[in-house]
Amino acid sequence: MLRPTVFGATPTFWCGLHQEYLTALNHAIKEAPEGTSAAKIEAGLLTEWKERAILGNRCSLVIVGGAATTPGMIPFWGGG
Repeated sequence: MLRPTVFGATPTFWCGLHQEYLTALNHAIKEAPEGTSAAKIEAGLLTEWKERAILGNRCSLVIVGGAATTPGMIPFWGGG
């Protein structure tokens, strides 16, 4: 497993990863018991994704290169 401290990729990569997250979130919301708040479901999913350590457990900086990224993506990755 790679454990980079800095990871750079194109917007296509980051948008794809974000889309995967949104798909998982929609599935989690549909499967959650009735009355469970979306915020609670999202918090649980974010914790799960952090534990998966997709980019390893040492990455402290992500870089978008090659083109501009959608402004809505910046808060998702912890910026802004």
